[in-house]
Amino acid sequence: MAYRDFTLSELVKTFNLTINQTNGLFAAFEELESSEYLKYNIKEYITFVKGINTHEPNHKVITYSVLMEAKNRSKFQTTLFSEVNFNVDSEMGLSGTCDFLVSLSAEKLISHPLINIVQSKSENLNLSLGQCIAQMLASQLFNDLENNEIKTIYGVVTNGTLWRFMKLVSQTVYIDLTAYHISYVNKILGILCSTISRTAFLLK
Repeated sequence: MAYRDFTLSELVKTFNLTINQTNGLFAAFEELESSEYLKYNIKEYITFVKGINTHEPNHKVITYSVLMEAKNRSKFQTTLFSEVNFNVDSEMGLSGTCDFLVSLSAEKLISHPLINIVQSKSENLNLSLGQCIAQMLASQLFNDLENNEIKTIYGVVTNGTLWRFMKLVSQTVYIDLTAYHISYVNKILGILCSTISRTAFLLK
């Protein structure tokens, strides 16, 4: 079993999780003005996706562009991993490949995993919630084993166009019912950078 094999209901039973779903979970997070380069890329991306109905590689490209800008705009050292093997506990099914993972470190090794990002191949982002939460649980376990003082793990499910955010605190998963369209990239960047800065500040 691997991350992608989990459903939300299986995770709740296996890990004794509580699911809390609410609108506007990250609404209070301030927006961050995106660069002209990213604005141009998003404009081109939106024009492109209007003409197709299938999942294309370009979706992942725009996800990567947004995540890289968040990394570069952060005041704290972070590393963005793509298509990385993250095997924490294979017996529990917490193993497999992460589409994207943000770690609070300057090294090219995962040392303080904070944000797990799943690239959904469907317009229905709910189908990827299980995979994302499984990866978040792996990050939580990794930090516990390494004695990292990271108490909140964040997750993102996106198909490039829509972005859903969530967080894991102890055994409770808080899922934001609000899906942010890529045209609201300033809000998306604000959430990503705020999660990094708030956690990094607590680790000082």
